[in-house]
Formats: sequence, C-alpha cells, structure tokens
Amino acid sequence: MTSLNSKLKGGHGGTAPTNCQLSTVNCQLSTVNCQLSTVNYFIIIEA
Repeated sequence: MTSLNSKLKGGHGGTAPTNCQLSTVNCQLSTVNCQLSTVNYFIIIEA
C-alpha cells in the first residue's frame, strides 16, 4: 500500500488523487467480477 499512498500524495492538484482513487476502486471491482465469473465457471463445470 505504500506505493499507492505515495501516488495519492503526489502533487498533481486537487482532482488527480480523486481520479486515482476511483481508478483503484474500479480495478478492485473488476478483480471481484473476474473472481465471481471464475467461481461461476467452476460451479457450472461441476454441476
């Protein structure tokens, strides 16, 4: 998390940290969706 914190504290102005945080959230959501898709795939295979 240290690298993420250093990016958020970078001197890019007021809006950049917000955009960075949103990108991080979107990335996490995409990862969760990918994991859910994988779980559903294995459930279908085993059914």
